Amino acid sequence: DIDGDGSLNADDSNDFDATVCSDTDGDGCDDCSGGSYNPAADGTDTDGDGECDLTDPDIDGDGSLNADDSNDFDATVCSDTDGDGCDDCSGGSYNPAADGTDTDGDGECDLTDPDIDGDGSLNADDSNDFDATVCSDTDGDGCDDCSGGSYNPAADGTDTDGDGECDLTDPDIDGDGSLNADDSNDFDATVCSDTDGDGCDDCSGGSYDVANDGTDTDGDGICDLGENLFIRGDVNGNGYINVADAYWVILHLFGNPSLPLDCEDSADINNDGVLDISDAIYLYSALMGAPSSSMPPAPFPSCGIDISGGGSLGCTTYAGCP
Repeated sequence: DIDGDGSLNADDSNDFDATVCSDTDGDGCDDCSGGSYNPAADGTDTDGDGECDLTDPDIDGDGSLNADDSNDFDATVCSDTDGDGCDDCSGGSYNPAADGTDTDGDGECDLTDPDIDGDGSLNADDSNDFDATVCSDTDGDGCDDCSGGSYNPAADGTDTDGDGECDLTDPDIDGDGSLNADDSNDFDATVCSDTDGDGCDDCSGGSYDVANDGTDTDGDGICDLGENLFIRGDVNGNGYINVADAYWVILHLFGNPSLPLDCEDSADINNDGVLDISDAIYLYSALMGAPSSSMPPAPFPSCGIDISGGGSLGCTTYAGCP
């Protein structure tokens, strides 16, 4: 073994060069390429397919032959036959149909797509290239211009009151003049609060106006909507007017605890603002048709409110009206 490469002279194709001897495995690389006889390690095999690079037609094993491969030693690089800007081997093997992510599915891979998420906002102006519902707020209304899935500042979010500011940041969503923090219903301009406790919503007219939040026929500070309906003369609240009601007044006046009177207005038969025996007499006279007698004043004979105010009397509850 003249050159000491481990291959005897009889088998050595060059007895005077230790890197040359034979190619017993027929892989195209000399068995002594490393300086000694070793067919198993006789040359680089980039893709580990058992064929050394010298004769391997696809050195990196990416499925693209060396003649077509722009980089024979990188399996993720080979070509761009479909011209989409992504290497056909980006996934580690030749596959033009799946050579890179195409977020918006427009056929152009993200690498070269000027609008990756396809929301109509170019990447340079888009705050999130991978979410079509996020891009910018060019009109400064607090809603993303792409909230609907495409760039449209004019319709980028619900604007309940049409004031140009979307609900997301509008301090008064329904535009009734009552701020959201104080508004019981931010999406109905006729509903907000009852700060004066008169039974009518302060926004009943479509905007916050405590002084004009509902009709107050009797001027008692409680709007008609908050007044309890009753029938004058129906003292026991059964929906009918008869002598039993006059008798109820008398019993109540003389302290019968079993006969409560939650609607004193109904027992103020003569509507003088005072509850006394004259109310019972008034009702008896009216029911009996006495001369110069008359039926009780409104609300009578149907349900209504006391338009006169009723003085210090009131009507906490009354069961005779729906």
